[in-house]
Amino acid sequence: MLMNAISRTRLSLIRQLLTKIPRGTLLFLLLFPLASSAQNPQWQAMKTQQLFTFDIDCAEKASFPQKALGDVVRRAMPAKHQNDQQAYGNLAVPLKLIKQGATVFFIPTICGPADCTWLLYTIGPVKSLGEIKGSSIITYQSSNEMPTIVATSVVDTFTTAFSTYSYDIAAAQYESLGDKQLYEVDKDDKVVKGGSKIPISFRKPKVLMPQCKNMIQ
Repeated sequence: MLMNAISRTRLSLIRQLLTKIPRGTLLFLLLFPLASSAQNPQWQAMKTQQLFTFDIDCAEKASFPQKALGDVVRRAMPAKHQNDQQAYGNLAVPLKLIKQGATVFFIPTICGPADCTWLLYTIGPVKSLGEIKGSSIITYQSSNEMPTIVATSVVDTFTTAFSTYSYDIAAAQYESLGDKQLYEVDKDDKVVKGGSKIPISFRKPKVLMPQCKNMIQ
């Protein structure tokens, strides 16, 4: 009887708390777990594509169009890093994101333990396509539109963050969707109990080019 009385008291308190929460807020709280666990729609679309990946180990000086972008990239970097010996800005990974489109140069600039800031440009004429923050990049070649890009960042030894970037036609640049998702594995590279599994298509994308052989996947 005592346990039943305690249960009734707890239930009464919960009901009182719920009546004090605005209806819109309550609906958000109820739906948030469903929204956060739902599969990213952009990721769903990437399942049918042949994904490839690259990181700073894949960037080369020989691929950087110094004449067209040397000064442009330097000016685009924060002033305190423009003459920083630890900064890059003179390497590139050239890609055709659209089969018949212009070459997009992915240029790593400021890099830290967690990620790099990549500036994206085309040349002839020179045009900025925005910036992406990540230690490695996963994307694909599209037939008719700018593809979705997923960037990974190191959170700690066993945790990786995945962030999605989509091309905004109006702004003509890539923009973050602000959907950072964390994946945690144990020392045996297995997902921790209760954690989400990394989508299969992201686990072993094709390494893009021979110089990526030192890339850690």
